[in-house]
Amino acid sequence: QYNMEGLSLYFTARYKSQIIKDVIHLEPNIDSDVYIFSYGVTIFWNTSYDQLMFILKEISDYEINPLEKFIIEDFNYSCDKDEQAFKVKHDKILLTENTFLEKLAISHGIAQSIKLNFFEETIMMTIKRNQNIPEELEKTGKIRLNKKEISMERGRLFKERSQIYLDYGLLDTPEFFWEYPELEPLYNITANYLDIKPRIEVLNKKLEVIQDLLNVLADEQKHKHSSFLEIIIIVLIAFEIILTIFTDIFKIILNLFN
Repeated sequence: QYNMEGLSLYFTARYKSQIIKDVIHLEPNIDSDVYIFSYGVTIFWNTSYDQLMFILKEISDYEINPLEKFIIEDFNYSCDKDEQAFKVKHDKILLTENTFLEKLAISHGIAQSIKLNFFEETIMMTIKRNQNIPEELEKTGKIRLNKKEISMERGRLFKERSQIYLDYGLLDTPEFFWEYPELEPLYNITANYLDIKPRIEVLNKKLEVIQDLLNVLADEQKHKHSSFLEIIIIVLIAFEIILTIFTDIFKIILNLFN
C-alpha cells in the first residue's frame, strides 16, 4: 500500500497533480499521465523509462509493506478519434478520446488486474507450502507437525486469508464510476479483457482450499489434544488400579500378621 496523504503532499509541490476518488493523478510532462492507487499500484501512460524509474524512486519513501519485486503489465496504446468505440485487443489499447479521465477509467481495470495477480501469487505460495499435508494424512493418517507448529501454521494461513479478504473489496467496481457512469463501459471492457471476474471465481475456489487446510489442521490439533487427554485418563486409571491392588495386598499382609 501507499501512504496517500504523504504522497499527495509530496507530489503537490513537485508536479501538476490532483486527487480523484482516492487516486493521485500526476502530469509529469505534456501527454504524460501517472495514476497512483492507494493499494500499491501505479499506472504510467506515455512516460519514458527514466522518468518512470525516477517517480517510482520518489514513491518508494511512502510505500507500506513493499513487495520484493514489481508485478508489471505492459500495454501499447494509441488514440484515433475516428474510431467509433474504445477497444482492447492483443495488449493494445485504442482510445477514442485522449483524456485523463478516460485513461483513469481504464487504469482502474489494469490496477485491479495487477492487485489480483498479487492475490493469486500469495495463495499459490500458501497452497504449495502446505500441499504435503493432505499427502501425509493419506499415507500415515496423521500430520508430523507438533501442536505448536500446527498452531503457528494455522495462524499464518488465517493471517494470509484475512489480508486477502480485507483487501477483497478492491476488486469491486470502483466508486469513481458513481460520479462518472459514462466511463464505466471503458472499465468493463478492460476488466473483461483481463478476465478479472473469472479470475476472482478461481481465487474464491483457492480460498476454499485454504479454508479446507485450516479445517484439516484444526481437526488434527483437536485429535492430538483428545489423544493426549485419553492417555492422561488411561494413566490415571492405571495408577488407581495399581494403588487399589497395593492397598488390598497391604491389608492382606496386615491381616496375616494380626
